[in-house]
Amino acid sequence: HEHAEEVGSVSDADFLNGARGSKKNAKKARNTSHEKLSIELLKALPSLFVKFSGDSRMLQQIASLPRYLIHSVFSLPQRKADFTAVLKQIGELYTKSTDESVLTQCAMSLTHMAGGSHSRVVDAKSQVQKIVDLLVAKVNELAALKLSTGKKKKKGEIDADAEFALGLALTQLRILSKRVDVSPLMASEVEVETFFTAMKECAEKRVAQAKDANMTLAESKVVVKEAMEVNLAILGWKVAALHDSEDDKMAEEANEDLTTGDVAGVDDENDADAGDSASIVSIRDHLVELCTDALELKGEGAAWEEDRDSDFAVFRAFIQRAACLCVADLRSICAKGLKNAANATLRAVAFTDDSKLLSVLTKYVRGLDKGKGFASGPLVAIARDLVANWDVVNRREAGVVLSNIAGAGGDASKMVSAFIKVAKNKDGVKLLEAHMASLRSTYEEWQNSQPEELSDKPSDEEMERYAEESEQHEDMYNGIRSQASKLSSSLGVTKLSNAKMQPAMVGFVKEGLRYAFSCGKDKDGNEDQEQFGDRLSFLGPLKSYLSWIKKNAGHKSEIVQEYEHREKDFKSSLFYDEEVHEEVLKAFGDDFISALITRKRTRDETAAVDHADDSVFNPAPLAGNNDDDAGVAPPKDPSSKASSSMMSIAEEAGSGGSDEYEKGMFDGAGGKADDGSPPKRRRTRGQ
Repeated sequence: HEHAEEVGSVSDADFLNGARGSKKNAKKARNTSHEKLSIELLKALPSLFVKFSGDSRMLQQIASLPRYLIHSVFSLPQRKADFTAVLKQIGELYTKSTDESVLTQCAMSLTHMAGGSHSRVVDAKSQVQKIVDLLVAKVNELAALKLSTGKKKKKGEIDADAEFALGLALTQLRILSKRVDVSPLMASEVEVETFFTAMKECAEKRVAQAKDANMTLAESKVVVKEAMEVNLAILGWKVAALHDSEDDKMAEEANEDLTTGDVAGVDDENDADAGDSASIVSIRDHLVELCTDALELKGEGAAWEEDRDSDFAVFRAFIQRAACLCVADLRSICAKGLKNAANATLRAVAFTDDSKLLSVLTKYVRGLDKGKGFASGPLVAIARDLVANWDVVNRREAGVVLSNIAGAGGDASKMVSAFIKVAKNKDGVKLLEAHMASLRSTYEEWQNSQPEELSDKPSDEEMERYAEESEQHEDMYNGIRSQASKLSSSLGVTKLSNAKMQPAMVGFVKEGLRYAFSCGKDKDGNEDQEQFGDRLSFLGPLKSYLSWIKKNAGHKSEIVQEYEHREKDFKSSLFYDEEVHEEVLKAFGDDFISALITRKRTRDETAAVDHADDSVFNPAPLAGNNDDDAGVAPPKDPSSKASSSMMSIAEEAGSGGSDEYEKGMFDGAGGKADDGSPPKRRRTRGQ
């Protein structure tokens, strides 16, 4: 019949003669066709749900169909039974299905049926309310059970089946809560707070008591992940409501200004929404605490990290990835920049005390395998968060993202390059500061990876191990050179894309020189003689940025003077030992400064440098780089004083890092004094 109508319309005289109907008539015809199709589909859906009740793939398609029905059809009296049947079937399917694709389609159809202005909106909302009530009750019931900590279930403890049911209920609640704000569907704010507390305690208990002996670890990881995401979804709805309320208020004030001619003042101290901030901050802090605990999770014993296939290792990796993604979204929702909002409630929501969370988050990201899923998961989540908060960005965290421009695979490199383009347009100077943070962080990791020195009478196995570790250490250094080269190249082609970055580039190189010639501190904050000269090899990566300095004669002269000043102070230090430091300084220093000027040396100095190049240093050019980017490997000879001095481990910044990155490291012409942070554990010769 439908085909006959279509043929009839095509054979109509107006169509054959080329006459075109009005847009109004065409729109009316489309609406009529859509309405007819909606009626027929609504009539057929109940039997389709029954017919394919055992086929998940078909159910996924069928569950998506109600979204395409127009709302006016739902109000037709003759279609009430069909609407009610479909609504009931979708509700039952939602509470029984374990397939996320089916659940997602059901949630989207439910929210479509519960929207609009048709006469059966109340029935659809009632169905959503029933689902929420059922899921909340199930979560509260199962979360109250005692967690099993052994391979056998004891009386009163939750078993694997019940833990799976708990995870499924949270999954169903999470999928629905991303489509609709479920917190108003709970009886009261007290019930909401009770539910959040139960979820928090339930998840924290599973993180705190996680170990290989647990019989429910495989199911518990889903519980923890879903608890995080449910909290996050509801937090997002609450903060979005605050933004909407503030927008409405500003619109009203603007209308009043136009009507009365007065300038409306902002009296946010007595904000009507101020009471909402307490519940939002509570949810936020619960979530931060849970994610921090997950990211800090460690196993028992000394060798727990070695078995990556154990139940505990799988549990840990799963929840830490979830925590990383959750933290990135949380910091976008409760952005630090909200601390400057006019609305007092929004200011209270801003997440500003993030130092501990950032410390564990950056440590987690650095330790990840850069394999499949890294770029599309943790890396892109953190990069997205950084871009959203670039005005108050943490340079050290941005540096962690930038460090993946080399050595983390093609996908990661492309993602970092895209991140750099966006960040450069927002604030190129901050981006340069993040470059320095990235290079210093990677460089300090290289210093910390120094091979254990050989014993007085090393065995063949020790010699083999030492040779292998030394080669890996050398590769790491050349990796830093590659990282610096790619970061420098990302700033422009023939000139810096942002004019403000040129003077900042001078400050960048000066800061690099300060750091390279600086000495690490001991636990009392004094310069440590054992670490003097250890950072000279930082001049190698820094050299990649000199191509931007050479383009301006004044800047070139300024950097040459700065280098000579630092070199003079270095040689005049009480810790300077010509026998230990001269060859290292000539190798790295001459390689650096030769990119700007040609220095004249005496015959003895030239011979000493040639000897050093032949016997101690092993230049290792990087593939695809020009002469300016040639890698200079650190000294290999473990018996030389130069080697033991430069290869000793120097770490001056604690895990939380100093605030040096946050104040703007290139402010002023001169560079800064060292921050004097407590040193980390360091190895020296003989240990």
